[in-house]
Amino acid sequence: MSRLAYLKRIGLAQGILLVLALIPLTGVPAYQFYVLERGLQNVLVVLSRVILLRYTGQLSLGQAGLVAVGA
Repeated sequence: MSRLAYLKRIGLAQGILLVLALIPLTGVPAYQFYVLERGLQNVLVVLSRVILLRYTGQLSLGQAGLVAVGA
């Protein structure tokens, strides 16, 4: 991946995070915010697994254990 493509992805991610950080200030109903929050938590878990398995090739069950304890 070229450096420019990488910087574009980082910029896009920062923009998305900024929008998501401002969602609670818009007056979204509590239940919808709860569903959005849980969905984003699951996305973070999946992304951490993808980074660990795809890019490093390592298998770690530590993250899955922490998610199970939290459930």
